[in-house]
Amino acid sequence: MSTPPLPKRIAVSSVIKKTAERLMSPLSFPLLPTLEFSKERLELILRGIADGITLQAPDGTLIYANEPAALVTGYASAEELLHEPVENIMGKFEIFDEHGKSLPMQNMPSRLALMGNPSEQLLQFRIRATGEERWSLLKSTPVKDAQGQVEYVINIFHDLTERKRNEENALFLSDATSILSSSLDYTTTLVSLARLVVPKFADWCVVHIVDNKGIAQNVAVEHVNPQKVKWARDLDKKYPHSPDEHSGVYGVFKSGVPELYTDISDDMVKMSAQNDEHLAILRELGMRSVMIVPMVANGKVLGTISFIAAESNKNYRTEDLKFAENLGGRAALAIENARLYREAQFEIEERIRVEKEVRHLNEVLEQKVEQRTHALQISQKQDRASLQRFKNVIAQLPMGALVLDEKNYIIEVNQNFCDFFKLSDTPHALVGRHYFEFLDSLQSVVQQPAEYTETFHAIFQNRQLVLNQEILLRDGRILFRDYVPIMDDQTFLGQIFLYRDVTRDKRIDAAKSEFMSLASHQLRTPLTTIRWALGRLQKAENFLQDSHRNMLSAARNATVVMADTINAMLTVSRVEAGHILPKSMKVNVATLIEDIHEESAAICEEKHLNFLLSVEGDPVIETDGQLLKEIISNLIRNSIQYTKENGSIRVNLVRASHHLEIQVIDTGVGIPAHQQERIFQKFFRADNAILRQPDGTGLGLYLAFIMAKLLHSSVSFVSEEGEGTTFSVTLPFILPASV
Repeated sequence: MSTPPLPKRIAVSSVIKKTAERLMSPLSFPLLPTLEFSKERLELILRGIADGITLQAPDGTLIYANEPAALVTGYASAEELLHEPVENIMGKFEIFDEHGKSLPMQNMPSRLALMGNPSEQLLQFRIRATGEERWSLLKSTPVKDAQGQVEYVINIFHDLTERKRNEENALFLSDATSILSSSLDYTTTLVSLARLVVPKFADWCVVHIVDNKGIAQNVAVEHVNPQKVKWARDLDKKYPHSPDEHSGVYGVFKSGVPELYTDISDDMVKMSAQNDEHLAILRELGMRSVMIVPMVANGKVLGTISFIAAESNKNYRTEDLKFAENLGGRAALAIENARLYREAQFEIEERIRVEKEVRHLNEVLEQKVEQRTHALQISQKQDRASLQRFKNVIAQLPMGALVLDEKNYIIEVNQNFCDFFKLSDTPHALVGRHYFEFLDSLQSVVQQPAEYTETFHAIFQNRQLVLNQEILLRDGRILFRDYVPIMDDQTFLGQIFLYRDVTRDKRIDAAKSEFMSLASHQLRTPLTTIRWALGRLQKAENFLQDSHRNMLSAARNATVVMADTINAMLTVSRVEAGHILPKSMKVNVATLIEDIHEESAAICEEKHLNFLLSVEGDPVIETDGQLLKEIISNLIRNSIQYTKENGSIRVNLVRASHHLEIQVIDTGVGIPAHQQERIFQKFFRADNAILRQPDGTGLGLYLAFIMAKLLHSSVSFVSEEGEGTTFSVTLPFILPASV
């Protein structure tokens, strides 16, 4: 590359010669004492010098520059530098002295040299366009003519950037190491580290630690402006990093490879924004350059440190990334050391605690052994007493009792059991034997031996509570069997069978049912006559006095109640006697409920009740439609009877995977909590129901309950006094509607 021509007023040969003399005066050239330098030779010499060299005319104009000078000042070539006015060149930099104070132009070594005073000074300058900071030792020497006037100035720029940067980085790393080793609370030290980074190395510093679940936790955010720190924390909460990201914080965490973004473009900002609001915030942040480095210790990524350049206009480069990686490695080592120390401390404390506990246990062990031995002796004595009490209780029970262990060996049995099944062995002789050893003897007593054995095996297999299981004996007696499994938490320890002779009770119930049936039949004939007479009198009602008409109305209502009671009693009698057997047929439950709804609508309207219906699907099941209709009708009549005016009744049909549920929901008087367990008993009526309807029969819910059993279904309820009741009928065996 050719050197630009010098001004005409300065002789080129003179400039070259004097320049060479100035440049070579510190050197020793014994072989060239009389060397006449030419312009070409000067070019060769200057081209081989690494320092930047410029020549200035007395007016400050550049008249010569070598290539290193162009590179130092940010120009592509010496020719380009020489064509630029000095004011423009100096305007590209912010210049500081070695202490970091802004240096006025008149104090520049070159200006002092133009005034005739040689000057040498260490300068720090920042390139405004890139934010890059550089250091240079500038030596400016005036060259004077014979009259002592400054003919031109030689400026030599010795670039110390790399050395100063290494010194500053070493000092910075030393300070960082001191901070990181100052405390074993690594969260605190990371916050201090971020404060050290800002603003020396970055405008923003953000530190993330990754927890055991792989989630990045923001532990430190720093900026010179505290308000921006709070703003950045709020931004991180509102728009957190996503674990699915393949770059950024999570990308570095997953790969362990640092990321350098020398120049952040607006397109990159757009790609990282989650929405328009986020984009506006990121643009306001004004990121210019970003580095994200991993904190790696023992091959494991513990977190990341993000360095962000914004207001300072820095552009991070590869050498900056290497420094940041070094810092990240030291931070990771501090974190790992803190964790290891904490684990070691915990182990030491735990060992001390265990040793102390062991010593304490050793101290009290002898006392415990002595106390335990004494307690064991007392416990054995108590166990023997408890066992004897248990034997006495079993022996004196007014029912047959059989107690088996978990392997079905007999632990205890009483005389009643032996008498019920006509066993010749004494209870004492049966203890210790396996139950199945004398199962044949039991089968010879019952009416249906095969069924008896089958139910026994089912009980042993299921190990579930069984109550009131009926057993018919060959001699006509009827026994009820209860089975109670003995469990300790989830461990099966054994089982108890209790047998009660209910023959007399069954006969009494049969007699009651027979009496009810007979009484109901006998009452129906005179009741029919009474209703006929009242009907005849009703035709002459217009000729009666008001008091007689009231008596007639009361008698007519009484006959209706009596007829309902008689019909209910007959139905109960027939069900209990086994005269009503379910007839299996395909029943469309939705249609059946809609029919009941229509039949009951008039009564609800008369009582000003809101009667609602909700049917889900069109299910068809195998059941007895007449019995099912009677069950639902009884529940609806019960709700109508005990719901006040302007209340509501809702019937829901809900279809589940293996059953149907019919719900009758009312806002009536509800059932008192202390009487709910008796609600399905025959003739039982709750106290608040009696106050509201004194003439009720107490048979409607009982009928619904026993009829549901005939259909292999169940009736349940949920109620709160004063808030209403929900009755639910659960029906199994759903068939598709198309069947």
